[in-house]
Amino acid sequence: MTTPDTSSVEALNAAIQSLNPFDKPAIVTNQDIWGKGFPDVKSLNAHASTMVLQAVEQSRNGQCPKTSIALAAEPGVGKSHIISRIRHQLQDEGGALFIYAPFGKFSELNLVKYQFQQILAESLKQVGSQQVMQWQELASAIVIEASNKLQTSAKFPSPKDIVSWFSRALTKDRTLVERVTTKAQKIKPQIDPDIIKAILWTLSESHASYAVKWLSGKELAESKACELGLPNPVKEDREVQSFDNVRQILDLISDYNSLLVCFDEIDGQGYDDAGFSKAQVVSQLVKDLFDNLHKGVILTVMMPDTWRNQIKQLPQASGIPARVSAKGDPIVLRYMDGDAIVDLVSLWMQRFYEERKLVPLHPVYPFNENHLKELGKQKPTVRQVLNWCRDNFTPQSPKPVREDRVKQAFEKSLNEDFGDFMEDTSLLDGVLFFGFSTLLGQTIEGVEIKDVSEIEPEKENNGYINFKVIGKEKGKTVKIGVAIRQESHGKSVSAGMKRLIDYKKFGLTRGCLVRSKSIKPNWSAHSSLNKLLTQLGGEWVPLKADEVKPLLSAFSVYSAREDYELTKEEIFAFLNETGLVANNPLIREILSDPSGQIPTDVFDDEIPINTSEISDGLNGEVILEDL
Repeated sequence: MTTPDTSSVEALNAAIQSLNPFDKPAIVTNQDIWGKGFPDVKSLNAHASTMVLQAVEQSRNGQCPKTSIALAAEPGVGKSHIISRIRHQLQDEGGALFIYAPFGKFSELNLVKYQFQQILAESLKQVGSQQVMQWQELASAIVIEASNKLQTSAKFPSPKDIVSWFSRALTKDRTLVERVTTKAQKIKPQIDPDIIKAILWTLSESHASYAVKWLSGKELAESKACELGLPNPVKEDREVQSFDNVRQILDLISDYNSLLVCFDEIDGQGYDDAGFSKAQVVSQLVKDLFDNLHKGVILTVMMPDTWRNQIKQLPQASGIPARVSAKGDPIVLRYMDGDAIVDLVSLWMQRFYEERKLVPLHPVYPFNENHLKELGKQKPTVRQVLNWCRDNFTPQSPKPVREDRVKQAFEKSLNEDFGDFMEDTSLLDGVLFFGFSTLLGQTIEGVEIKDVSEIEPEKENNGYINFKVIGKEKGKTVKIGVAIRQESHGKSVSAGMKRLIDYKKFGLTRGCLVRSKSIKPNWSAHSSLNKLLTQLGGEWVPLKADEVKPLLSAFSVYSAREDYELTKEEIFAFLNETGLVANNPLIREILSDPSGQIPTDVFDDEIPINTSEISDGLNGEVILEDL
């Protein structure tokens, strides 16, 4: 029965029949952490989020400058929901910069510190509590301190003001960055001036992306590095150099703000060369960060078995368990009870009806509140509750078939923000290796794919050729070496090309360079490229983001298949039925007969920036006149 304040049953049922709001993967992704996020019942496991936020506040006010907290729970209980809650509260209220390090970002366990520098740079690129990039919040604090302005000043500008002013001021004074760097370095002599300089460049609309790339430890094109006055990193020392850079960046943050570093689900598979598991390698990184952190909180999320069987099993003398969870035993998350389930479903249905300007008969319509409370006796996880709602959104909406669930997982993944994936060679390596692995036994472009394997000898290759595809073509065995070389520095590209043309040493019949950027005529790589294309029957396949993204989505779904509650067989069947990998232009181009030509659709990584196009901002000369 309806009341004057409720919508008609017909209108409600029509809306319910048109869309099932629960009919999507019930997992929290990177996009949910940084973006809008899932509907969240803040009372659920509030003891965990409250403890973390209190620790951040105590760090900020100096009561307890640094600490670490571990959070342990079974899959689906709501670990990532809590991280999303904490992140969004910090964004709304301020108080700390936020770094998010999910397990999938650590793809190479022997370079974990280098990868963490990239994670740090990518996280600080996200918008913080001041409506600008977190990098720009830090850069603004440096500018204010260098200008001798106190925060109590009535004219103290916001980071948004600084960003607006800086781009305009830079067009009038090209020495601005150097002058501010000089002043800031006198105040902070312990910080590498190049790091200060790079952080300041994030304030410039035209240079921010290059500055963040440098701060992530990646190479810049030589002309761009020269323009910004920054030296390119040395590849051979990148683990040591990366951690030194991370330590200095964290020191800078500590001078102005608190910090929350979150390692999410460190339970992934894999071992480093020393035989340590992924969780143990990441926990060693946590220890190193804790020992070098002046102010901030480190949150590490894992399953209870990981804590008991991997972290706690490390020698106590190592100090790792005590650094991973300085607050004592990990916080244990609780399963949902009946009241929490009712609150969660009410929140989801509220958003559903408000978007359609409808008023339900009761908050959980079309579900039964008593039935939901009864469900709580089973102590389900958040994921189980949401999946139950999806499957029982009846009789108005039919239960989705299994194939639809696989498709929905891929659609969700396609909307993910994977960051600067075109510069992440390790990720691209994994994506393409996985793609070819799904095609074993299939014939694509006349090549019957038999195997995908690593390159031997491993030491001589040193990772420059990523893998080789072994197959049969016209009755003959083909071994295609695939080298993904996205570096902007000529030396790295040349080293890769030198190996790619050594067919005999690495057991190849064909070499394939995969790259989106041009190769300069003056690089030594250019002569190797000519030999590859004109003498050795090799190929240069241009790397394109729109061709990589579907493969990256497939790889992402496969890597998180347990969270999606899908099997390897279901995912491979979907890929086979849709032809998502088999018909991918990048995959087919690698397997096709080489053209022997340099592609025309690659871009120059050294295109100059037209600074005249920078928009005017706040006239800040009075505010920062002594710079």
